[in-house]
Amino acid sequence: MKKPTAPTTETAGPKKKKLPKYLILTEIMTEGRTLIALEALSEYGDTCLHTTISYLTHEYGLHFIRTPEKHRHRGGGSVYFTRYKLAPDSIKKAEALIKFYKQR
Repeated sequence: MKKPTAPTTETAGPKKKKLPKYLILTEIMTEGRTLIALEALSEYGDTCLHTTISYLTHEYGLHFIRTPEKHRHRGGGSVYFTRYKLAPDSIKKAEALIKFYKQR
């Protein structure tokens, strides 16, 4: 497994991708805070929370606790979303990444 390091120009991606990931990571770092795709869209404009979580997992080695959550849609049917929470073993890595983003 690749050891996470501070983001570089090559690994951080284009600037437009940094803001939602930074905001979501900052929000999910709040103690007890969790997030599903609907909340990420309405609060941060992130249309693909699962992709953001995957990026943070694979590029920076962060771990998330994933819990399925049932949601009733307008038509009365049910759909499941994944609720994400930062795993306790990733808090220090996430803090370092947030610090890096704040310095930019």
